[in-house]
Order: sequence, then structure tokens, then C-alpha cells
Amino acid sequence: VRDEYRSDFDSGRGGYGKLVQQKVTPIGEGIFGR
Repeated sequence: VRDEYRSDFDSGRGGYGKLVQQKVTPIGEGIFGR
């Protein structure tokens, strides 16, 4: 599941792109929201 969103990953924005935010909003914010 990370390989698909890794393409949209952006460390400059502080996390993944919009793909993860729309598919994994609650989980993305809990793990990458640190």
C-alpha cells in the first residue's frame, strides 16, 4: 500500500500527496501527522 502512494510522497509538504489524504486520511494523519 505504501508503494502506490510513495510516488506521491513529498517530504517537502510534510507527508504524502493527495492520494493518501483521500484514501488514508485518518491513518495518514496519525502516522505521518507527527
